[in-house]
Amino acid sequence: MEALKTYDYDSDDSYSDDYKDNYLTKNCGERIKDNGLSIIKDSSRLHVQKLKHDFFNLQESDSHHEPETKSKIRKKENIEITVSSGETITVPEGRFWEPLPTEVKQSNDFDINQSVEKECYRELDFSHTYDQMSASDYRKSYENKKIIKTDSNKINWNNSENSNTFSRRNNIKKFIEANEVVQKSNTGNNDKNCNIDSGKSDKPFIKLFDIHGKIKPWLQRQNIICKIPRECEKSWKAHTGSVSTLKWNVTKLSHLLLSVSMDTTVKIWNVWNRLEPCVRLINIHSKGVQDGDWNNSGTHILTCSYDKSAVVTDIETGVPTMKCKHMNFVTCGKFHPVDENIFLTGSLDELTAWDTRHGDEPIHRYSYKEKIGQIQDVIFSNDGSEFFSTGDLVSRDSADRNIMAWDFDNAVVKSNQIYQERYSCTCLKMHPTEFNFLAQSHGNYIASFSASRPYKMCKSIRYEGHKLGGYKVGFDISTDGRYIVSGDSEGKLYCYNYKSGHLIQTLHTKLDVNLNVAFHPLLPSTLACCGWNGFIEVWH
Repeated sequence: MEALKTYDYDSDDSYSDDYKDNYLTKNCGERIKDNGLSIIKDSSRLHVQKLKHDFFNLQESDSHHEPETKSKIRKKENIEITVSSGETITVPEGRFWEPLPTEVKQSNDFDINQSVEKECYRELDFSHTYDQMSASDYRKSYENKKIIKTDSNKINWNNSENSNTFSRRNNIKKFIEANEVVQKSNTGNNDKNCNIDSGKSDKPFIKLFDIHGKIKPWLQRQNIICKIPRECEKSWKAHTGSVSTLKWNVTKLSHLLLSVSMDTTVKIWNVWNRLEPCVRLINIHSKGVQDGDWNNSGTHILTCSYDKSAVVTDIETGVPTMKCKHMNFVTCGKFHPVDENIFLTGSLDELTAWDTRHGDEPIHRYSYKEKIGQIQDVIFSNDGSEFFSTGDLVSRDSADRNIMAWDFDNAVVKSNQIYQERYSCTCLKMHPTEFNFLAQSHGNYIASFSASRPYKMCKSIRYEGHKLGGYKVGFDISTDGRYIVSGDSEGKLYCYNYKSGHLIQTLHTKLDVNLNVAFHPLLPSTLACCGWNGFIEVWH
């Protein structure tokens, strides 16, 4: 301020005039002193110093306005400072380079936990706010993220700010790697929960019995009219061996699909799960599994295998609750429609009834005075008082004992003359609305029978057009009873009208042999089918 007060506005012109008049060319190294000017000229440079009018007070002068000499100039010493990365740097002395007080340093020190936490939460918030951002904002944010991840070789480590960024990035990297390890361990735990072996699992990680969002809106509807599916919704490789049977769970839990295979595995699928559709993989059999069924509550499954055993498994824990040993292969099994503690299994020349409350001993054995062959399938009547079975043994003269009606309580045969043709039947289904049942015959058609005595076959209607080709091909009936869909040895789906028996439509799948079909119990136009190549397809 003192310099501003003494500043003379007229001195600018005088300064320029004095400079013009007093600039003299002399020999190198001579000094010329004039009023207010000091001119030093040598071979390399020319210095013009004005001592009287120093506007910014940059030059130091004495009271007589004498110019500075080299001896009077204070030499600035170099000082050493330590940056946050630990390196020591030599810089000129000055207020800009002076180290900060200790308190400030401590407040600026990098806190690993807080900084990493903020950085990670920033990433999470960024992912959630993507829908609220425009495309240009998202692109800019993504470019900024790319700038943060610059190669470490291109950073100047002498800059303390860059060194702090480097240390932060290293700590964040360690934090992310630690989280990845935790996530992998959790994934491993989930796999263990999904791949449940008998007797080795604890409480499952995935909630199986929550009502699925796709199923819930249909639970309150009544008189649902089914339709023929039009397109394949999903297709995936389910097993390494052929898939023998598919079964949807009960109506309330019909998002779960049971599949058994000849590769000895039993799987439960949440078909509409976005993450992993296989929610349970149960290895409880040593040989191929032929049949499976759900109980009335949808919490247990019955599986029948060629290892001469039938096992009841609690799918919530994955632990077998009952194992029933047989003398021969177990090829079919069904739960009782009224009492879910009772189930029926079919083996060679006999059928056996079991009760989960009576241990491993059967409560009834059903056998005939003559051989009836390997039991292919068994179904209960609606009230559970009787059941029907079919075997693979065909006699030389007639096909008696092919389809047989049994009294469940008395363990006696009611009829053995139901199907008189010389073809064995592979699958039996009870009609959901009428008192009759249908059978899949190796004569390449589906026949209809009355479920009451004398159990006559309806000869006026046959559902034919598909081929079995020696395979155990199944079929299913829609929940309203209007349509019948059968598999085929060429991998097709044949859709029939129940009333007329006419072929409505033929659907081409990606299966080599379509072994079984299962209509969804609730969704009107959804069905699942499985093949010899281990694939499962869901149509709607």
